[in-house]
Amino acid sequence: MSENYSGTRRPRRELNLKESLLVLIAVAVVGVAGYGGWQAYLQWRLKQDVQAAWPIMIEAGRTQRDLIVEAIEAYRAHFGFYPPEHVISRNPLRIDPVTNTLVYELGGTTFDPTNRFYKNPKVDHVSVDTLRDVFQIDALTNAVPLPGERRQFLSMDGFAFSDLHDDPDLSALQLPIFIDGVSAEVAGEFAGSSWRYVHTTATNNPGKFDVWMVLKTADREAVIGNWPAAK
Repeated sequence: MSENYSGTRRPRRELNLKESLLVLIAVAVVGVAGYGGWQAYLQWRLKQDVQAAWPIMIEAGRTQRDLIVEAIEAYRAHFGFYPPEHVISRNPLRIDPVTNTLVYELGGTTFDPTNRFYKNPKVDHVSVDTLRDVFQIDALTNAVPLPGERRQFLSMDGFAFSDLHDDPDLSALQLPIFIDGVSAEVAGEFAGSSWRYVHTTATNNPGKFDVWMVLKTADREAVIGNWPAAK
C-alpha cells in the first residue's frame, strides 16, 4: 500500500560560517544591551535610594550633634572651662579643629602611671608622649586612676571612630557607618567627616564653641553644626 504526500519536503539548509557569526554577534549585542540596561537601572535605583536616605543621615548627624553639644556643656559645668582645643601655635593663634581630644575628654579616661597612657574602653589607648607630640599638652583633664571612677559626659554608644593618626593611633568621633533604615550599600555612598571642634576661635558662636561635621554624597553636601545656618 503506497502513501501519498500532498506536499514536498523542503531540504534543511545549514547556516554557513558567515551567517553563524552574524547570529552570534546579534546575540552578543542583545546580551550586552540587556546587561547595560540592567546596570543603568541599578545605578538609577541606587541614586533614588541615596536621595531617600539623605534626610535619615542628616537627622542621625543632628542627633549626634545634640549629644556632643550637651556633653561639652556638661564638661564645662563640671570643670569650669570647655574641653581643650588642639592648639598648633600660639602666635599667631592656629587651631586644628579636626585632630581634637573630644573622644578622650568627653568619654573619659583612666590613667595608667606605670605604662604612662590614658585609656578609654572604646578606642586604643593614648600615651603621654603622643599627647605631647601631637597635641602639645602634658595630660588629659578628664582622667581618673580607676575605671569605675571614669567620668563619662558622652556615652559613645552609637558613635563610630575615625582614625586621625596611625602609629600612634588617635581617634575622633564620627557618624556610624550603619544607620537604621539605611542599607549598607546606600550608606557606602555617603562620606562623613569626623566631628570638628574649636572654642577660642569660634566664629559662629563667639564666646562659646563651634562643633560640626560635613556629610557628602556624589552630588550633595551639608554642614551639620551647632549654629542656625548649619542646623
